[in-house]
Formats: sequence, C-alpha cells, structure tokens
Amino acid sequence: MKIVLKKVGNMNNVLLMKKRLSPDAQLAYENYGSWIDFHQSLVQTRMSMGLTQRAVGERLGISQPAIAQFEKVTYTPTVDSILAYAQALGVKVKFSIAAS
Repeated sequence: MKIVLKKVGNMNNVLLMKKRLSPDAQLAYENYGSWIDFHQSLVQTRMSMGLTQRAVGERLGISQPAIAQFEKVTYTPTVDSILAYAQALGVKVKFSIAAS
C-alpha cells in the first residue's frame, strides 16, 4: 500500500483531513509524522551541539553534501545510516513501538 501525504495549509485542515482517512491511512499518516519528528530531532541535536554538517561528515568520513542529503526530510536513510549519524553526534537512539 502506498499512501501519499500532502502538506496542508494549517492544523485545522490537518485535523479535518485525518477524520476522513481510513484507519490504515491514518496509521500511515501518524507513523510518517513520528518519522518526521525523529528526523527533525536528529538534525536539531546536531545544531544544538554547534556541529556543522561538514564536522559530522568528517567524523563519518563522508562529504558535507552527503550529510545535507541525509538531513533532507524527503530522504529515507537506512538504519545503519541513522545509527552512524547518531554515533557521530555521540547520542543514543531509541526505537519504540506503540499499539494503535
């Protein structure tokens, strides 16, 4: 099943749209939102530590453009890439699952 999520104008539109989604589509929507939150927290962590993309790239032995690509919210990294990025930041990653 492929679900395409569109950006909507404001939170009221998001809430209205969520009410119209099938249960499967709503779960996919919520899971995607969790990924976005996780991804943004990785990037925010790097920034709050005062690290540049170049510095993280040097720690990983890859280029700054590769880090920029990783940090794009549209990029879907492998688990290994996520763990390596977290290691370069010196932070622990926790994955969790919750019943819907």
